[in-house]
Amino acid sequence: MPYGHCSATEYRFDEEQADAIVRTTSYHRRDYCLSVIWYSPSEHVDIRSSIATPFQRNLKAGLGSLDRLPPELLFDTLYRLDMHSLFKFRQTSLRSREMVDSLNQYQRVASHGQNLFCALLRTRLALDISLLNFHNALCIKACTFCGEFGGFIFLLTWKRCCIKCLVESPETQMRTLASVKKQFRMKKAESGQLILFTRLLWLADSNRMHLRKLNQ
Repeated sequence: MPYGHCSATEYRFDEEQADAIVRTTSYHRRDYCLSVIWYSPSEHVDIRSSIATPFQRNLKAGLGSLDRLPPELLFDTLYRLDMHSLFKFRQTSLRSREMVDSLNQYQRVASHGQNLFCALLRTRLALDISLLNFHNALCIKACTFCGEFGGFIFLLTWKRCCIKCLVESPETQMRTLASVKKQFRMKKAESGQLILFTRLLWLADSNRMHLRKLNQ
């Protein structure tokens, strides 16, 4: 190694000091927490096992009429369920909990996407995001708009983005409904149509992305 890059004595530290050293030497922007939805990891400690672990019991009951479906069709249906419905279905019975927990995609979401899952539930956007969409977002790292590393998810369009595009990109700029109504002098019925139209556009875009992946 070049001169000046190595020490004459071996540097050692206690294992319990490792986290403190990482926190001290790592770069962290405090304004990130103010501009995005973020939760402390400590908030997930008590619920981590409950959302990702089936009960250790002998299961005798089934899923009722759903047991008539071929397993592959039932699993495909679960993949396409929105996260809110999937979470509710998981709470229906021991068998439904075991079935959802057996999905690799759900296990990854429950283990590595807890902040995002919590944000979806609290903003009521979990009704629009399927398990497949959620899992796909976790498996990519590039910003949809510029191609750089995307460490964030823009919830309304469910696209990966970097902090620069989140702040500056026209596709991520937000306006209140009240300001839009005022600018275009919209009536109540027209504003309701605008909300419906926006949701339909989002669904069309989501379906187009899914079809593109199937063709690949």
